[in-house]
Amino acid sequence: MLKKVYDFYGKHKGKVVEFLLMYAVTFTFAAFGYLLSGILLAILIGLAKEAYDKVSGGTFSLKDLTVDAVGIVIGILITILHML
Repeated sequence: MLKKVYDFYGKHKGKVVEFLLMYAVTFTFAAFGYLLSGILLAILIGLAKEAYDKVSGGTFSLKDLTVDAVGIVIGILITILHML
């Protein structure tokens, strides 16, 4: 079981880091009352990373942007739950 988890995170480590970054940015800004700013900053970070990937010879990945969006949504949901 642990090997499967390790293999998954080893293979998808970049996506996990992106998810956590988007979650952290959104939640941190929202915790200080700047939810919209946090969302916009997280989106800009994700788009900038994809633009960098494209310019540096990689590919612009919609999967990565989807992971970013999930991180942002989780950050928003946890912020809302925290406020209740």
